[in-house]
Amino acid sequence: MASPIHAAPEADSMSGNLAYLAHAALEVLAGAQAEIGIFLLAIFVHSVVFGSYRIRPSRAPAKPKILPAEKSPKSDKKAKCSVPAPHSAHVAPLVKACRPLLAQKAEQERFAEEFVRLLEECAVEEVPEVLSGALEVVGRSASPEFLAAVRAELSRRGLRPEGRVCELLLKNYAGLRLHSDFEKLFREAEERGCITSSMAIFALRMALVSSDLEAALSQLGRLAAQLQPALSGGAVSTTPQTLMRQLVRLALERTAVPRLLSELQACRLLTPWLFETVLVECAKAAEN
Repeated sequence: MASPIHAAPEADSMSGNLAYLAHAALEVLAGAQAEIGIFLLAIFVHSVVFGSYRIRPSRAPAKPKILPAEKSPKSDKKAKCSVPAPHSAHVAPLVKACRPLLAQKAEQERFAEEFVRLLEECAVEEVPEVLSGALEVVGRSASPEFLAAVRAELSRRGLRPEGRVCELLLKNYAGLRLHSDFEKLFREAEERGCITSSMAIFALRMALVSSDLEAALSQLGRLAAQLQPALSGGAVSTTPQTLMRQLVRLALERTAVPRLLSELQACRLLTPWLFETVLVECAKAAEN
């Protein structure tokens, strides 16, 4: 059995307190079964937030920021529905025709007219490549009307949003906070089994923006393989760490830290870094 946790001595800094607490708590987790460890950890977190013992952070907590969708990682190329968008001769003329319309904030019908005019001779199987190429070039300039025209053109050709074009549509929906369009397309991709890690990242980000804890937790299983290296210090990108901090804060707001810890344990994401992050965020919440 692991040794019991005693109250930490006075330390010169917050890092000393956290190091002592994290070490002691990790001893408990190492010496007990996973379920017992989670239970003990939940009790510990509860005592930090609501008990008489307080860990005082060295500075005021920073306001959480939701990362913009354009900084998301590259798509999972191994997923069966994810394919890179190759170059096409039709992309440049299409983008050239659409840029003035984007500047004018044109309606969907104007974009649709240009799609019909410029893509009429384009083979059906090439249309997704052209549209994904246009979405990549237009980038953050894409408007809701432009995105709706892309969906309409795919439908007109008897095609469904898949692969790269689906990822780019979801990315733009997330960036423009078009929740209804995002949820509809994400459900369609989910039903076809075409969810890539990039799509799951977009869904996690949208859930955090909406403060939807259940939706955020539902993406952890899909993202476990991608998140684990970053949460173990084996990746350069800080995006996963930032998203997980936001998730911890949301769980604190919903008084659902034990639920979050159980989900993280089930997905093998309860790394030392993430465990320390939970302690730090609990300390900040206790200070407020």
